[in-house]
Amino acid sequence: MREPFGYKFSGFLLDTEKLRLIYAGEELPLSPKGAAILLLLIRERGRIVSRQEIMEKVWGDVFVEEGNINFQISTLRKVLGNTLRDSEHCIRTIPKQGYKFVAVVEELAVHEKNYREATMVDNLDTAESHTKKRTDLRRYSVIATGIAIILLISGVFTWQSLTFAENMTASVTNRSITLGRSTLNDEALANYERGMQIWEGRVYSDQAPIELFSRAIELDPKFAAAHLAMADVYATMGKPLAAESSLERVRQLDPDFPGIYASEGFIKRFLYWDKEGAMTAFSKGIEKHPSDVKTRHWYGVMLSLDGNIAGARQEMQTALLYKPTSLIIMSDLAQLSYFAGDYTRAAAELEAVFRIDPHFSMARRYSYYIEIFRGNEQNAIDAFLNARVLKSDQTSEILQIYGEQKLAGVQKKINLDNKCDEPGDIVGAIAYNCTINHLLLGENEAALTAFSRAVNEKGFMTPFAAIDPIFDPIRNTPRFQDLIAKTGYKAK
Repeated sequence: MREPFGYKFSGFLLDTEKLRLIYAGEELPLSPKGAAILLLLIRERGRIVSRQEIMEKVWGDVFVEEGNINFQISTLRKVLGNTLRDSEHCIRTIPKQGYKFVAVVEELAVHEKNYREATMVDNLDTAESHTKKRTDLRRYSVIATGIAIILLISGVFTWQSLTFAENMTASVTNRSITLGRSTLNDEALANYERGMQIWEGRVYSDQAPIELFSRAIELDPKFAAAHLAMADVYATMGKPLAAESSLERVRQLDPDFPGIYASEGFIKRFLYWDKEGAMTAFSKGIEKHPSDVKTRHWYGVMLSLDGNIAGARQEMQTALLYKPTSLIIMSDLAQLSYFAGDYTRAAAELEAVFRIDPHFSMARRYSYYIEIFRGNEQNAIDAFLNARVLKSDQTSEILQIYGEQKLAGVQKKINLDNKCDEPGDIVGAIAYNCTINHLLLGENEAALTAFSRAVNEKGFMTPFAAIDPIFDPIRNTPRFQDLIAKTGYKAK
């Protein structure tokens, strides 16, 4: 049977010859793989298409991670408008089975040369209704978020409430936010995706995220998301000038790019310790992009360091409403419980992460400290070894040391490898880790010396000492009080 020249649905036209998606006479940005997935789902409309079938028919024999499908489907939904009236975004997820295209489709038996005319008739009402729908749906989003937060606060939070909130809040994603901000280069996208996977999980890899983001930018110099990711990685590496340079490139491409204010706020707060400037940046980011996940998430982190655990939890839970499967946000919510001294709750919250990914690196790292405080040394070392931060030969060595000297031996080994007690300059992040290990070993004076070096180097993790219970043994000492004050925080 001959392929129709095009498919019309919900005001869109998919040109099957050139794999172009048209709306209101304008071509929308769609990657080749995204277009291929959309065409497959439309062809098989009414039938569930499995993820395996998508992999086989779109990528063929080329190996790709399943996360690529998630990204492509998410991007498709954003391009299609993510409106509730679009029959569940046109693409419906069937849990544990796959996807089904559910919008009403009209096949074009003849070629429509004038795409503006072909789509404009359908869009006379659609364009106007989209404006109204966006206004209405923003209102629905606020209501949904409020309901979900009430459920969270009242203790009756369930994954069903998250699903409800996700369906409601996803609908407010404005198509204009998506246009011009992605890339049509599949290889650039693959490098970016892989870089984000490594960076968000903080896992050991032969490929550094920054190399992958650099490659993505080489392939598409206007790939704003890759430039922003570069800025974030440089920031966590404690390189403010490089971070600001990448951030400036994002501003040149799109001064209102979602997440840009969060990155600016992070740099100001954690690299320059400019609390007021950071607050201004985050406030502006929330005002302009209230549903931006990174902005809400990182703002919550900043609030936690002021001891505002309730406010931090609310921001992170709001971020989770927009991205319910974010393992890093789920892990950071557990860290808030850890900061509050509720180790049982923290462990339970991390279990929810491990049910999704038993080896998620950041969750395992948090679990390491939580299990130490719970007095479960074996669980702590298991968490450390499963955090995917070590090479295989290092893992074997750590296991041997633990067998002979228990956890104290492992902590001493880490400090020795990091040259914690040797004179000279030391990276701020390493000095901070040295501080923690000295504290766990009961070496308070050595911990204060290491912490002084962390403060002098302005390691981005240093402000966390204001709230982390590991620092309790030195929290009330005058020296610690003076040092933490330099970060702009007070010891809690």
